[in-house]
Amino acid sequence: MKTFRVITLLLTAGTLSGLAETRTWTDTQGRKLEAEYTGKEEGKVLLTDAAGRLVAVPLDKLSAEDQKWLATAPAPIVSVSVDQSVAAAAARIDALIDRKLAQKNIKPNPPASDETFVRRAYLDIAGRIPTRAETSAFLEDTSTQKRSQLIRDLLNSDGYTSHLYNYFAGMLRVRDPNNGGLMKAEPYVAWIKEQVRNNRPYNEMVTEMLTATGKLWSNGATGYLLRDSGMTLDNLANTFSVFLGTDVACAQCHDHPFSDWTQKQFYELSAFFGATLTGDYGGMMGEDAVERLMTDLRSFTEKNGGDVEKVDGVRNLLSDVVEANRLVVRDTDQNRLRLPGDYAYKDGKPGEPVKPKFIRWSGEDRYNDAYKQNKNNEEKLRQAFAAWLTHPTNPRFSITIANRMWKRAFGAGAAEPVRNVDDPTASANPELLRHLGQEMVRLKWRLKDFMEIVYNTRAWQREATREAVGMGEPYHFQGPLLRRMTAEQTWDSFM
Repeated sequence: MKTFRVITLLLTAGTLSGLAETRTWTDTQGRKLEAEYTGKEEGKVLLTDAAGRLVAVPLDKLSAEDQKWLATAPAPIVSVSVDQSVAAAAARIDALIDRKLAQKNIKPNPPASDETFVRRAYLDIAGRIPTRAETSAFLEDTSTQKRSQLIRDLLNSDGYTSHLYNYFAGMLRVRDPNNGGLMKAEPYVAWIKEQVRNNRPYNEMVTEMLTATGKLWSNGATGYLLRDSGMTLDNLANTFSVFLGTDVACAQCHDHPFSDWTQKQFYELSAFFGATLTGDYGGMMGEDAVERLMTDLRSFTEKNGGDVEKVDGVRNLLSDVVEANRLVVRDTDQNRLRLPGDYAYKDGKPGEPVKPKFIRWSGEDRYNDAYKQNKNNEEKLRQAFAAWLTHPTNPRFSITIANRMWKRAFGAGAAEPVRNVDDPTASANPELLRHLGQEMVRLKWRLKDFMEIVYNTRAWQREATREAVGMGEPYHFQGPLLRRMTAEQTWDSFM
């Protein structure tokens, strides 16, 4: 079958099939193409073929029958994207979803109306419902690009920064570091918001959190390690759960009963932080420092004829200042990590030193190079760990954040739960999960760019699924799941 000459952009090798609701198009020379109607733009008809490619065909080159059909054609499922590369990337995701739906004999949800779309876009991207004026402006817009344009505008809004920060605050467990004292979490909060606002690559953001040094009020990125000040093992368990989608918490105390993790491996990974102190336990020592300062202050006040009795009123303030100064991340020249005193396995003895060592995700350890380059310099252990964790070939890092972002849009991850994707092949759509991870790498971990593609998919722009998904049952993304508004969305909508 001859086909049109097409204007197309392919982002990866290979093609995908499975797009729904296609028809046969014919040009004035009798050439045919199976494709889905996507929209119109500047005298051209925009089609999406079975390979997920965007095709632009001059309107006057179509057959009379096609032109007649277009005169009364329903609105396309997805308006053409502001950027054709975004449309092509979204179409490939849709093809993977539609193929799985066809295999499961599941019918996709109908396309969402403009009224539904505008509310969903504001809630999911900006974290609030649209105003009446914003809704009216969108509904009255006749442009074929209005959906994609609104998505892009919202991704560049302050609401996007605030809404994604709220997600990160929960994911990273942001809180004031010393139980309501003088030092608050504001520097850490401001740092996270700045990363989101500037669309900083996620791998760089994670690297800075893992390698930051200094005091919290001068380096907000230290807030991640100071969140678990003095608790190296707990912090590492959370690091793996958040950034690599694997639950290793129980390996702190014994070999993992359901995975290949051993307690020795957990301690070997923790040793990359064994020379790092989170909290100044070698300098100012809490109450002792406060008492020394109070004694000096009383002496100074008495010598200068001041009211010594009033000095005691500043004791609490001095205590807060001392505690705030102790919130510091610094590296030492000694790795302090030891196996626990009750260690019971044959590969080590209780209390013996632990050398840093990376785990192997498969039969070959491909990520030790970063450590080998720095093995004689313990000040760079954290840098080696961060380079390994965020490496493009690390099979967990990109998939985990892509899966988390996907769940924000659809209400369910391609793999559940998002904190544990130890077996990607057991996910609802392994091919989709793998592709999402590859897209994250291709986009160099820029979350805003990734989400623009997700929001431009037909799947996200379909009506929501209202039926509850059974516990443990897979969801195949015939549309987003119907969800309750979060507390933050509700508050911001009122405000």
